[in-house]
Amino acid sequence: KHFGFVYQITNLTDDRSYIGCKHLMKYRKGKPVKASEWRNYCSSSKYLKPDIEKLGKDNFKFKILLLCSNKRNLYYEEMRVQIELGVITTNDFYNANVGGKRFYRPVESYAQRLCTRKQLRSKSSC
Repeated sequence: KHFGFVYQITNLTDDRSYIGCKHLMKYRKGKPVKASEWRNYCSSSKYLKPDIEKLGKDNFKFKILLLCSNKRNLYYEEMRVQIELGVITTNDFYNANVGGKRFYRPVESYAQRLCTRKQLRSKSSC
């Protein structure tokens, strides 16, 4: 029995993709209560959804990459595929982060404020 899947949605007009995951069932207090709307699911990405609404679902390819048997494997495989494809290192992907919300694309303003270990230890400003 499968818990969920890792998927790829590709914009056919510009070849940009999104990698995500989806549960096959909805859960309440850890118990499955009903099937999710996975057959009609179009991602929760705030960057991808507007393009699907604007261009229409016909301009996107929906593909299941992996089926996973439990929650831990599902989240692991989603992150593994995202890292292997480098989704946050290129503009070829809609993904703004890896693993749902834990690791984000670098922001240029952050890069300007990088501190060395020595600066951090001395508590001086960077």
